Amino acid sequence: MNRDDLPKSLAFHPAFGLLLIAIGVLRTAWACFVYPEGESLDWAMFFRVGLGLFYFFSGLFFYIFRPPTLWGGVFLMAAFFLEMNQIGFY
Repeated sequence: MNRDDLPKSLAFHPAFGLLLIAIGVLRTAWACFVYPEGESLDWAMFFRVGLGLFYFFSGLFFYIFRPPTLWGGVFLMAAFFLEMNQIGFY
């Protein structure tokens, strides 16, 4: 079985990777430049920056390698758990 025999899904399309890259850039920029004035970055902000970088590098992975659908599901589950863990920092 080669790549052409696999069913087509959103994870195969390069736009999925580009979307994740855009989300990662926006989330990282938002976390770096939007925080209460006069306060320093705390652990919650570092977590948000890390989460944005996770989206960015995952998007690069999906854009360059176009992995099978299973990897898309693994990514979405990891992103979901990281988003839920973010609640504990606030």
